[in-house]
Amino acid sequence: MTNKQVNRNRRWLVVPAAAAVLLAGFLVYSWLNIPMVDFTAFAPGSELLVSQDDVEGDEEYSSVFVYEKNGQRGVFTLNRLPD
Repeated sequence: MTNKQVNRNRRWLVVPAAAAVLLAGFLVYSWLNIPMVDFTAFAPGSELLVSQDDVEGDEEYSSVFVYEKNGQRGVFTLNRLPD
């Protein structure tokens, strides 16, 4: 075998081998550092409940809609919406 053929054969072996090593390294890193199951409070499908310490007193919050038409402004709640 000539030196030119050896370099050509080596080139065709080094590129796939390097790609395989990089892929294997990425897979090992992902396996060790990225959890398979999310156990945090913000996992998809979990209910986020408000702590009772965050609520001050017995205050109630309601949605209010402000509509303006022809220069007249009206404030409406969910129970009393305009037609």
